[in-house]
Amino acid sequence: MKDEVIYLDSADIILEPKLDRYNTGAGQGDSDALDPNFVPAGNKDDDHLRVSIEQVGVREPLLVRPVGARWLLVDGYRRFYQIRYLAQRTPRPSTVDPSAIPCYVEDTTGAAVPVVRVETNQRRQAVPPSIQAAKFQELLGARPLGGRKPTIADIAMTYGLSKPSVSNYLVINNCIAEVRRAIDSRAEGRLGLPMSAGKVFSILSEKGQRVLWHQVRDSLADVTRAGLWARVDRLPKDCFKRTKRERMDLSRAIRKTKRGQVQERGHTRGYLQDDLSIVAVEVASLRDGLAAARNEMLPHLAFWTAALRNRGVSTYLREHHPTRREGIVQILELEAGFSE
Repeated sequence: MKDEVIYLDSADIILEPKLDRYNTGAGQGDSDALDPNFVPAGNKDDDHLRVSIEQVGVREPLLVRPVGARWLLVDGYRRFYQIRYLAQRTPRPSTVDPSAIPCYVEDTTGAAVPVVRVETNQRRQAVPPSIQAAKFQELLGARPLGGRKPTIADIAMTYGLSKPSVSNYLVINNCIAEVRRAIDSRAEGRLGLPMSAGKVFSILSEKGQRVLWHQVRDSLADVTRAGLWARVDRLPKDCFKRTKRERMDLSRAIRKTKRGQVQERGHTRGYLQDDLSIVAVEVASLRDGLAAARNEMLPHLAFWTAALRNRGVSTYLREHHPTRREGIVQILELEAGFSE
């Protein structure tokens, strides 16, 4: 990601429906469905953001990607809409200039683990699961570096998630728009579908997803993952992407892979336990050796204490053997409480 900031006119910024959860028709994949003058409905978070921009301007630049002579907005939709809303006010706030919106330019040179900047909203409010899923999918399709594309493990490490968590996000991309919006609604504390519903819907064809959605859309408050699976079991065969045999074979393959991973972790744990046992024995041996050396040293403490209290001996050691004398003094201070 480039650190320098460029300033763009709002008219030069292109909006992407799949990344825009605020505008009419967003997520439908039809850019013509977007209202160019749209302003999102006000809520507490939007109010805070609007006041912040009005008072101090845009503190975090938007993220854009060059597309021909224009720029695609990758992150910063809430900020973009609030800037446009404030620009329509009379008088317009001095902190807002729609012809000079600060933006970062997405790095398209490729990286070992390319990271799309998560919108600053992540610090103000949770990023909707569907938006996060789209970002993860974009990372998986990023340009490879050194012949290797990013993997789920790379993304998990970059975002501090587990690999199963990233996989749970990715399946949301296979759901119809209504299901994605319902999952986002539940994540925001409103009526909707649990995130685990993504796995259930993702095994269905578009027809199957719409059939299941029509069954549950009027009773979202009672929807659970187990309840969804029970409904799925009653759907006709043509509602699924794969046949039942194919689904069972895939499930067995996944379980086999997981068993292998569990066994490998068990072996690794055993190796680590053996290593820890060896280290414990070595530490105990060193501790015993240290105790033995200390016991051998104790009879000499009284002699050296008396020697250093003799002015002549102390002066001789200081003049001719200062380093050795300093070591002896340190030992006496620690072991016998000696003080000059």
